[in-house]
Amino acid sequence: MIKHFLLIFILSVVALNANNFRNGMIAYKKAQFRDAQTFFRTAALDDKSVAASYMLGRMYLNGEGVKENTQKAVQFLLHAYDFGNVPAGCYLSEAYMKQGTNLALLATGIIGGLKKRVPHCKVVLKQYHAYNFPNKFDFDNTTNY
Repeated sequence: MIKHFLLIFILSVVALNANNFRNGMIAYKKAQFRDAQTFFRTAALDDKSVAASYMLGRMYLNGEGVKENTQKAVQFLLHAYDFGNVPAGCYLSEAYMKQGTNLALLATGIIGGLKKRVPHCKVVLKQYHAYNFPNKFDFDNTTNY
């Protein structure tokens, strides 16, 4: 009996946690960015959702429903990237470009995303080529992505 109760309790907690992220995605797709931000924040901070951290990072990077804030974007995207979210690396690289910081890590995020064929990484690569960094990474000497 206790095992059944614990199993039901655990499944209920997992379902509630998934609902925050799911509700955030529904709101995001409807361009209801303030609602999406609320759900994603709860999912990221309370439910420890890596996907929600990724979405929050994108929202802060692009100013969707929140004031654009590259520091917060980096915080959330770095968390997602550290836990294996490859697309987060592309957006993290974009945030680093906006800040003009962590240029060594910038190339790592782009290359990782290009290897996994993340579409946004091609956009970030074009932005990278347009920037005038003192020590650019030479993407021409890497394998063809």
